Amino acid sequence: MADCLHKHGDHVPILNGWVCGKCYALLERRPQKLAIVPVNPLSTGRSPDAPKQRQEVVWEAEIRKSPEGTRLRVFMKWMAHRYMRKGGLAKVDAWRHALESLRMQEEEFGDPDYCWDRAGAADIVDEEMSYWDADDSAGANA
Repeated sequence: MADCLHKHGDHVPILNGWVCGKCYALLERRPQKLAIVPVNPLSTGRSPDAPKQRQEVVWEAEIRKSPEGTRLRVFMKWMAHRYMRKGGLAKVDAWRHALESLRMQEEEFGDPDYCWDRAGAADIVDEEMSYWDADDSAGANA
């Protein structure tokens, strides 16, 4: 995670943040780079006493879609719904499990060698749940 530049991902409102599509870090907001640019107050019709510089977004992390056209948050939603339905998890816990499962996959979101559709989401969840204790509905690993 330390060497990831968080170049793409998606907003995941239920987790209150931006999920990186490479390392699956949960960030407070969408990564962006700002630059200070000069402002000529006379050319903009502003007062000469107005600030002479302003911040401008020069780069923003991409909201990437998979080759199938799926956004990361939609893929995570499919995973979370499966965790809720098959594992009996509460909504937020299911989303957190979806995020952790993606981290363990170590596949960058949108990699064309991987299936990013509803069936692919189900495969990841089913694989993870296969390690759960049969009598533990909270999702603890055996």
